[in-house]
Amino acid sequence: MIMSELFIESHDLDWFAINDKNFIAHFATGGTDKLPSKLKTSKSLWEQQFNFFNNLPDITEPVFCENNLPIFDSLKEKEEYLESFAGYAKKGIFSYDIDFDSLVYKLIAFPKNPTKLNELPIAHYGRNDLTLINHNYDCSSIITI
Repeated sequence: MIMSELFIESHDLDWFAINDKNFIAHFATGGTDKLPSKLKTSKSLWEQQFNFFNNLPDITEPVFCENNLPIFDSLKEKEEYLESFAGYAKKGIFSYDIDFDSLVYKLIAFPKNPTKLNELPIAHYGRNDLTLINHNYDCSSIITI
């Protein structure tokens, strides 16, 4: 089933990709339409990926890219914002958020010990199921979709 424009723009969708080193990244759309076309055309593929990665166990500690964080009014607001990004980083996944001014993705949190796709518990999850993004995942990387 195709994702409708209304669905895409009314949800902060989480999607996933890999780079040429087989590291996994998470991206939060913030209600923008900045996600790969193969996910826009297959809601079931998006759901499958979301459910799989969301249910991975925590294996490491998160590290934050302080220079990429928005400005917060309080520590509580900052902690609430970082919660989901830290959650993915704890799973060994690099975690990006959309920058609303430039509509590019910036790294928010990364794992102290990253996971590679081939280390995951199911063998049938292949590289072709995920979007390939040819970038290093680091605090200075800016990713456009």
